[in-house]
Amino acid sequence: DIPGGFTPVPSGDLYEEHIPVPQEAPASSGRRRRADRQSGENAQPSPFSGNTQSMPAAAQRQAQPSADPANAKKQPQPADRPAWEQQSIFAPAREQPVPEEKKKEPVPVPMPRQPDKAPVPETRKETPSLPLQQDKPVREQAETRPSSPAKPVYTDPAVPLDGRKISVTGQNNDRPGQDPFEAKHTREPMRTPAGNYQAPPLSLLQEKRQQQVDTTAEDEARASLLEHTLASFNITAHVEYVVHGPAITRFALRLAEGVNVNRLNTISNNLAMTMKAIGLRIEIPIPGTSLVGIEVPNEKISMVTLKEVLDSDIMRANPSPTAVAIGKDITGQPILCELSDMPHMLIAGATGSGKSVCINSIIQSILYRATPQQVRLLMIDPKLVELQPYNGIPHLLTEVVSDPKKAAAALDWLVEEMGDRYRRFQQIGVRNISGYNRKMSNPADKMPDIVAVIDEFSDLMVQCRKQVEESIQRLAALARAAGIYMIVATQRPSVDVITGVIKANIPSRIAFAVANNVDSRTIIDSVGAEKLLGKGDMLYFPRSEFRPIRVQGCFVSDSEVQEIADYVKTHNEALYDARVDEHMEKAIQEEQAPAAGKEPDFEHQPDTENEMLQRAIEMAVESGQMSISMLRRRLGLGHSRAGKLIDTMAQMGIISQDEGPKPRRTLITREDYLRMQAEILDQ
Repeated sequence: DIPGGFTPVPSGDLYEEHIPVPQEAPASSGRRRRADRQSGENAQPSPFSGNTQSMPAAAQRQAQPSADPANAKKQPQPADRPAWEQQSIFAPAREQPVPEEKKKEPVPVPMPRQPDKAPVPETRKETPSLPLQQDKPVREQAETRPSSPAKPVYTDPAVPLDGRKISVTGQNNDRPGQDPFEAKHTREPMRTPAGNYQAPPLSLLQEKRQQQVDTTAEDEARASLLEHTLASFNITAHVEYVVHGPAITRFALRLAEGVNVNRLNTISNNLAMTMKAIGLRIEIPIPGTSLVGIEVPNEKISMVTLKEVLDSDIMRANPSPTAVAIGKDITGQPILCELSDMPHMLIAGATGSGKSVCINSIIQSILYRATPQQVRLLMIDPKLVELQPYNGIPHLLTEVVSDPKKAAAALDWLVEEMGDRYRRFQQIGVRNISGYNRKMSNPADKMPDIVAVIDEFSDLMVQCRKQVEESIQRLAALARAAGIYMIVATQRPSVDVITGVIKANIPSRIAFAVANNVDSRTIIDSVGAEKLLGKGDMLYFPRSEFRPIRVQGCFVSDSEVQEIADYVKTHNEALYDARVDEHMEKAIQEEQAPAAGKEPDFEHQPDTENEMLQRAIEMAVESGQMSISMLRRRLGLGHSRAGKLIDTMAQMGIISQDEGPKPRRTLITREDYLRMQAEILDQ
């Protein structure tokens, strides 16, 4: 029972608590009959189940209940008011409720027009639309929505909730947040080289087959293990962030104040054992920061293909034909090498470390980006097998040179070509090849860059040490402005092969895995290469950097090399330079001439300038021409001394003036020479 005589009454579908009319004293029978007749004429049936009495409208307004909650007597509500307006004991009269929305039938979406061969299905399953959830917060609405397949987010580095910075390098860092397929097909097309050269398509290079894997949890666990291990040696350090690269993971440590960083080197073996890592490397500090880098090898090395570097935005934005692909650094950024800025490079490493693959990546980059009118190649391969697939490509000046003596003659030709280019620069009044080409309006008169690729340099040093070393020294010191660049590779980086003079003139170097720290110091003047993993793991030390950069080199298979070389040879003609072949043939003939008795024995070298000049004149008369390289080989002279003799004979009218790359012609006959000798004796 509810106090005050209120009785809850159901009304339709709603359970309303109505206020019945309070009970009054019984009236007389006559008055009751008249009231009943009046109520039957004017009033409607009451929905109340208790004793009710209809009242006029004025009486109803006067009988409204007081606002005082202490007032126990409530005035009844009119019977003709809707149930939602009536006041209950629990709440005042409510506003009109919003009627429930009828569920909308899903509107069928017309099917797209199908091809003629594909009939349009008669029935299809309709997917109901997702109802709105206005009463729930935005966060709950997001959680209740159906999830779509997740896409990898390429961030470098990502920041987890605990504040530690974790980076997972993606396959393609061109545009973070953009679909890799969309980014690949919306960029500008590959730059087409000028001229009639037909470059190979990128489809000949293989795609990267490995998929992106989120290693955040693994990296965080290893970071915690590293901090715990350092704490056991009383070294307080915190991992600021982690960078997961293709081959290694770098943990950036911030040491507490007062901690001696040299202690990390003393416990490096303990750290390697705890982290279960082979070849753990410590970088003190990380360039540009005050942090220490602990580089730990990954369980699986992510292959870096040549295609993804050549197809990257940074490579496409570089218009230089001498920009070649090297690989990717720890953060996954493509690493390029501008040969004109190097200008020469030394590549050294043990067998199987990735040295030959790196050379192939450089050559393939040139084939993709440069025409034969822009870049020419001179390849020397004493092993006979590494560079032979490139025989016949239009970029070659001559076929791949395998004979050490011919290789020495080819390098000697490069020295003469360098001198000839400098003489042309002097005549026009420019300082380098770029200024020369800018002044040449005719494309045929422009000079191409020349890249000399020398594999197994140690074999050349064993057989032709004196000539090769002298040519390398001159080219390394002077050839940059003439547009001649060298790439020298060897697997035996000992001091007798890579001499101090060669190292001083080849500032840019790449070190692959070596046996010990002595070889590492020979290559890059510091330790670290002995801890590399092999399979393309390198320390790239360009001239513009103060310390080496760890890079995972590009991989290109032997089948790709052969397929690309065949494509280039099929769609283009070889453009060999006859001057190189003639120079090498003459060098071989002159080497064989003394043994056959065709030339006088010049074993006894003259001591005075007059004796040297006389020998040089005799050589010019007998051969009908003269060049600096001939004097150097026959008389064992240096380049400058041989050049002075050439200038002296030109002033005497014995040989012609400079005719560019051609040898100088002899202007006198043997009779003239004998008459000159007789006049000298008479005097």
